Amino acid sequence: MAINLPGKEKIVTILQKISSAFGGSSSLDGPQEGSWIVKLRSSHILKLIVASSVFLIFSLVLLLSVSFKMVHSVGQYKEVSFAAPSLSEYLPSMSIDDKKAISESEDVVENNKKEIEPVERVLPQIDTEIAINKSFEFLSKFENNKSKKTLLAIKPIIAGIQRDSLAESAGLQISDILLKVNGDPIESVMGFYIMTSEKPSNEVTFEIDRKGKTTVIKIISNGSQSINSKNIGIVFNIPNGVMYVTQDEAKKLAQQYKEDFLSTIAVEWQSQFANNLLKMTQQISLDSQLLLTASTPAKFPISKLKTNEFLQWHHQKYSSNLNEYYSKRSQIEGRVIEQLGSLGDALTGLSAALLAFLCGVLYYFFTRKS
Repeated sequence: MAINLPGKEKIVTILQKISSAFGGSSSLDGPQEGSWIVKLRSSHILKLIVASSVFLIFSLVLLLSVSFKMVHSVGQYKEVSFAAPSLSEYLPSMSIDDKKAISESEDVVENNKKEIEPVERVLPQIDTEIAINKSFEFLSKFENNKSKKTLLAIKPIIAGIQRDSLAESAGLQISDILLKVNGDPIESVMGFYIMTSEKPSNEVTFEIDRKGKTTVIKIISNGSQSINSKNIGIVFNIPNGVMYVTQDEAKKLAQQYKEDFLSTIAVEWQSQFANNLLKMTQQISLDSQLLLTASTPAKFPISKLKTNEFLQWHHQKYSSNLNEYYSKRSQIEGRVIEQLGSLGDALTGLSAALLAFLCGVLYYFFTRKS
């Protein structure tokens, strides 16, 4: 039974041309003697051409598949980024009420903002040395702000004298009450720290109350070092955890930090490490201003921060994130190397298939022409 299809004549004509191109019969009733199907069955060279064509197509598909995988892996490699630690990971974020309290204390934080703004203008990256030194200045302000209320409440009564100190040599005694420093009256231990630390000098005059009698004692440094609250030798009855950090102490701590912590970070990462620390200590210093005006400072998260623990956490967290960053990159690099091997195999197969196909075609047409 004959089936009439639209365009059947054109299809038959095209098939006849293809068949005749291989030297076969134009009949469509089946493979006749001399047709290309018969020739394919009997000709090894035609079998080679067909096989190499299939292998060529397979190699192209494999090459495209490997190429797409490699492009995807390279994209993943570019997306791998280092996640620097943030203060919110260490310290709970302040509540809305806390932030409102800070905004209401603008007169208190104004001086601190003036210190921060010049640094922020040159961020994101500044010199490593400057960043570390500035970080410890901010941390010293944090410690001083945290201790200020307590130090203001403690009377400047000498609780102890260090041996072989300037205070001992000058004749200061336990239970002496400090009234004035260089003529300026003081009413608390905080006042003593401010007068002797922020205005260092080689000569300091104390007016004291000793058993109800006012006495003036002058202390003169016997060296080139200025007299300050730390080297004078006076001890006060101060609770544990309460301290006052001077500028000289902050510089010494910064230098020690560079030797103990910064030196363990790879050189190419030290600048980013220092600037990351600077960014967090800026926020710590600014948030700590709230403790100066708060009636219950202990309720604020910033009051629970401990400098030593924070510095250790930051170093460990930064190192851990750095190791994780390199680990992710190494995994993707391994995949890329593996895919490069597959790409080489695909190219080798493609080259072999192409060579076999070309040789087969050229040989076929050359022998047919001959």
